[in-house]
Amino acid sequence: MPVTSQYDLLLNAWQAHHVNRGYWNLYAHLSQVQNFAVPGHPPAPYPFGFYLSLAGWLWIVQALGLIDYTAWRTPLVLLEYPATILALKLPYLAAHVAVGLLLFKAAPTGWRWLAWAIWAWSLSPAYLLLMGQNDLPMTLLMVAAAALAARALQMQQVGHPRWRWIGLGSVVLLGLGATYKTAPLMLVPPFALLLSARWRERLMFIGIPTAVFAIAAMPFLTTPAFVNGALLNPEGARLFSNAQLFAQPASLFLVAYVALTLILAMRPHQAARPVDFWIVGAAIFAALFLFAWTQFYWLVWLTPFVVGLIAQDAPRRMLWFSAWLIGEIAFGALLFGMHRDLGWGLLGLGSSQFRFAQFEVVMDLSPLGLRQPFEALWSLLRSAQVAAWLMLLVAAVSGVSKTFAFVPLRRSFAQVMLGVPLLACACMAGVTLFLSRNAVVQEFGRQPVKDVRLSARQPAFTQVLSPTLPMANGLLLWSTAPPTLSLEACAHTEADVFCAQGRPMKNAYFSGYAFWFGLPSGRASHALSFRLVEPSNEASLVIQLGRHHPRFGEQHRVIQDGMHAEGIIRMALLYPFDLVQAGREMVTWLVRDWRVPLMGMSLMAGTALLLARAARLARFHRRRSHAHFGLSSAAPTNDDPHS
Repeated sequence: MPVTSQYDLLLNAWQAHHVNRGYWNLYAHLSQVQNFAVPGHPPAPYPFGFYLSLAGWLWIVQALGLIDYTAWRTPLVLLEYPATILALKLPYLAAHVAVGLLLFKAAPTGWRWLAWAIWAWSLSPAYLLLMGQNDLPMTLLMVAAAALAARALQMQQVGHPRWRWIGLGSVVLLGLGATYKTAPLMLVPPFALLLSARWRERLMFIGIPTAVFAIAAMPFLTTPAFVNGALLNPEGARLFSNAQLFAQPASLFLVAYVALTLILAMRPHQAARPVDFWIVGAAIFAALFLFAWTQFYWLVWLTPFVVGLIAQDAPRRMLWFSAWLIGEIAFGALLFGMHRDLGWGLLGLGSSQFRFAQFEVVMDLSPLGLRQPFEALWSLLRSAQVAAWLMLLVAAVSGVSKTFAFVPLRRSFAQVMLGVPLLACACMAGVTLFLSRNAVVQEFGRQPVKDVRLSARQPAFTQVLSPTLPMANGLLLWSTAPPTLSLEACAHTEADVFCAQGRPMKNAYFSGYAFWFGLPSGRASHALSFRLVEPSNEASLVIQLGRHHPRFGEQHRVIQDGMHAEGIIRMALLYPFDLVQAGREMVTWLVRDWRVPLMGMSLMAGTALLLARAARLARFHRRRSHAHFGLSSAAPTNDDPHS
């Protein structure tokens, strides 16, 4: 966790620390401070509950001496110490462990450890601990709400008078979860329909969590940045995107959601079971992934409901487990086909050796023609994921309507298959690392100040490099238009000149030319020259010239027909991956902050104590169960209440 990160972790903390500085209307303040916002994204995209809780956590860790947010001027300041990265992720780690405990508690006795293990081996929540996204606390509140609602229904069925208070606590948790992200509000109407047969109580169960969210949002309703960026977040608004359905434009997700709600409303309340809350959660989020645009890491919303059903819904265990297995395998394998910052790039915080070129570019650079096979593999994995979500939706419908029966799941089979998603993820990581081994990038010229134009009149230019900058075996050169002209590049060393023909490329992440020089390692280049091979009077090529940055050594300059300009063209030099250098940089990153080993040992000790306590509780409950049924401790028991 301290050596992996993504920009959202830093940006969220930097946004929240303004609350500690007294800017309670965070949205109005950040709408005027746009220097560090992500282009195209709202200045503060989440409801205030998330920022308030994160600001409280920042205050605690500052009091403990782990951070100093008074010195924060930009989000990138947070990268100075690995202890800061780890401290910011600790609430997410606590939420991850708490979800596991809730799943352990909700499962039948014989399936508790397996429920814990499936959650612990799920890649989708574990990945968020590496990435640093904020979905785990909200997921914890949804899982706690489902567990409380199931308990309330059990109490109602035995006539316990306090079931309403437990049910109310369940929906209040959903309202609190909506102050992090609004997704928990989708669970409120189905939970209310399952909790009571009386419409007065149902309306109360719907109204109270809605009021919780409304009270949290009320102070900011006059702030456009909150209304447009958080309340009507562009990502969430895609739920209402229409598709043509039976000659009518309609949102497919809302169609499925309304259908599920109507089924629950028309079904006799006596048919409601505690497991139905978990089924409803799985159905709603499976429909969300099937019919609406979603971020890939939102899968963590669905995962705990599926894990809960593997443990609790015996007739459909095999189907739930199969869907979990397929979804997690596809999740882990697809990571490395996405943007580079979401795969190996997460380790770029500790070592620049893990900053590879985009994998699409790597496939295009490969002489083996790997682009088409990998695109077929990605298509297969995405199709398998969609099939898994469709299986979940079918299983949920069968669970609500009590129709289909499925093959039973054996615990031994589940235990054997636990590590398969991680194995698939590791295999894909190894393949992408091998293929990207010559594509470690160092990028230049990201802040363009002017253009360099190549045409028939000016067919060549030279980029003079700092002598301290080692030359790589290849480079990527960005162009402002799709590459159509033939371009040659030469690397000039002290003793020789190495030339290569440019390979035109255009994909989602890169538009320009790729060159491969095949320079012997250790050579240094003093200059790069570029020349149009067949200049055309009707066509020209525009290359962006970026601003010089002091950390790249001496001043760089571009020479073209006697014109000299300070700066460096937008390009990326390609280096071979050096495992020794990567390990050295990782160790250097970690040992620079003595607090990281101390925090790590404390976390491991706490985890060991927690597991030991859980084991003692499990043994106690097993002995009590044996005594209750008049069984000896050695007698075999049937731990499946549905058998």
